[in-house]
Amino acid sequence: MAVGDVVNAILTQVANYSNYQPAVGIEVIVLSSSSDFNTNLILYNGVISASNQAVNTAGSSNNIKFCINNTNYLRIYNETTYAQFSGMQIK
Repeated sequence: MAVGDVVNAILTQVANYSNYQPAVGIEVIVLSSSSDFNTNLILYNGVISASNQAVNTAGSSNNIKFCINNTNYLRIYNETTYAQFSGMQIK
């Protein structure tokens, strides 16, 4: 992948945590996320969770700016349905 490439994923684990951790030296900005119901985006470093961004409205798409890398990466908790996120590689 290169700077400017789109990064997105559909997460299919329900009632569980999913992690998206870029490779070493890669940085990604997450720009939007959506879900049908109760999904949380969390900044995570393997030990500590912070910056909880709830996506709670059915079919909603949140416009966010969530910068992640190999050290501080994205953890998503899907309570009852699938979720997705989309962003761009910035480094």
